[in-house]
Amino acid sequence: MNSIDTVADILELQVWSTDEAYSKSSLQEDLEVLWADDDDESAEDYAREIFELLLERSNTLGGAYPFVCDGNVLSPRPVRKDDSSYLFCLGLQYFSDDVNLHLRTREFEEIAKVAAESYFGGTAVKIGAPWSTRQITDYAQLLSMVSDLLPDIGPPKITTAPAGGDGGWDIVLVRNFADGRFSRLIALGNCATGLEDWKDKGQERAIASFWGRFPYMPQSVNPCLTFFVVPFVLTHEEKLAKAYPNSITFDRLRICEHAPSTTPTVMAWLNSHRNDAQLISLL
Repeated sequence: MNSIDTVADILELQVWSTDEAYSKSSLQEDLEVLWADDDDESAEDYAREIFELLLERSNTLGGAYPFVCDGNVLSPRPVRKDDSSYLFCLGLQYFSDDVNLHLRTREFEEIAKVAAESYFGGTAVKIGAPWSTRQITDYAQLLSMVSDLLPDIGPPKITTAPAGGDGGWDIVLVRNFADGRFSRLIALGNCATGLEDWKDKGQERAIASFWGRFPYMPQSVNPCLTFFVVPFVLTHEEKLAKAYPNSITFDRLRICEHAPSTTPTVMAWLNSHRNDAQLISLL
């Protein structure tokens, strides 16, 4: 049997895909068709618990939640049904077989960047591979954007990304004071979208592996935090597994709280999976 969190996710996807409201009583009826006779919990109790969770999500996110829930009915929120990072995160989890590199990196990491800027304040630079864009054509240019935010680390020492990659980090954020001098808040972020490999990510590379690309490391005079971003709703135990010292974890709810929007490219991809959402079994 699927967990309560998973069934809540599936209901959200199906309400989005049909663009129709769905009630707790309808869920109970649908569950009773699938319910095992020897299950200790009743379909009615299970439906109640699921709608309690949906109501909690709605209360947590308010207008950023792409649905409206009063505890008895889940309905699409008109202003969010075509522009929602929450829906994108659901898609990354449940349509994972069709998630390409562009969605996993550029699209998701851009949302993570916006969420980090909203939460921490300051300015963030996306440093994860693939990092080249029309505006950023070489690695030295990218690193110079970082040293512009942190003048005391000096200009970059290297001009080529090691193995073409990113050193294990995807985002660097700096919150400066008006004087642009130390001390200031710095945060390095790592993003993961894989259904299983996210469990092995977040702290696989020391922060020195990135700061070593500059003449001077900033940690001695600046507090340097880390943050980890995943598109899933994490359980208490999963959050504890990522509770490293001086580190913050963003899951789907926290991403949506601070970066509720996404791009037309993402929504077009999601719309191509409307029928697939109807095929996911509740249990």
